[in-house]
Amino acid sequence: MNQEPNPILTWNDRGGKLETTHRGRFVVLEEGERVVSLGAVDEPTFPRSNWKMLQLLPLFSSPEFESLGLEPRERAILVASHGGDERHVEAVAGVLHKAGLSLDDLGCGIHPPLDRKAADRLVARGEEPSRRHHNCSGKHSGFLLRAKQLGAPLANYLDPDHPVQVEVRQCIADILGRDPKTLEPAI
Repeated sequence: MNQEPNPILTWNDRGGKLETTHRGRFVVLEEGERVVSLGAVDEPTFPRSNWKMLQLLPLFSSPEFESLGLEPRERAILVASHGGDERHVEAVAGVLHKAGLSLDDLGCGIHPPLDRKAADRLVARGEEPSRRHHNCSGKHSGFLLRAKQLGAPLANYLDPDHPVQVEVRQCIADILGRDPKTLEPAI
């Protein structure tokens, strides 16, 4: 694996002082041929939250999706990395309620709200963070919804061999034009 860092592609300054830099890599293809590239473009990429929309495409494109009756904010939370503020956790709770699911069904971890003010309000109320505050709880709710649609078990929905994850991997492989066996799972 290449140990050289990718080049700085962009930066932000504040008051004339450099605040942050953002490294990256890119490749431009024309008819399948590389025209321009910069950085370690042949190294594996773990897109993480960038692909939430693709991970939930099987749910959104299912014939049963519209019958779930999800409001726009509930649909949005399924593909969002959220800050855990009240409107976010309410949207997650709405999805879980409509699906007959509970917080205990979520396989994501627990962390305080990423939104500092929401975290402070939680502490002020004497409450502990829960899975609903996890920035990926919406996506996990979506995985559970799809598992229910498929009649698949809920308990192990994150297992790479679970029907939901197999379907997600196949969907992404189809979009990329790759064999799903070549896609490595990552957290």
